[in-house]
Amino acid sequence: MATKPDPTSRFARRSERPRSMAETMTPATHPAEATRQLTARIPESLHREIRQYVAAHDITVQDLVRSAIVEAMRERRTDA
Repeated sequence: MATKPDPTSRFARRSERPRSMAETMTPATHPAEATRQLTARIPESLHREIRQYVAAHDITVQDLVRSAIVEAMRERRTDA
């Protein structure tokens, strides 16, 4: 038996307007901006390289991944 989705659930669809690409690309440092967790499976060798890189550059894995995603999306947008 199907039930109606709970609109108060954290999994419920958002009723807010879609965000622009500029809003999406802004780092989530504003107090009102919520963050979401992203999980990806990568080879252990790449994980080791990432850990070494972030340690050497005094940044977090989160910052590296966010920057890489933003840069890749910007490149794709300019290619189109």
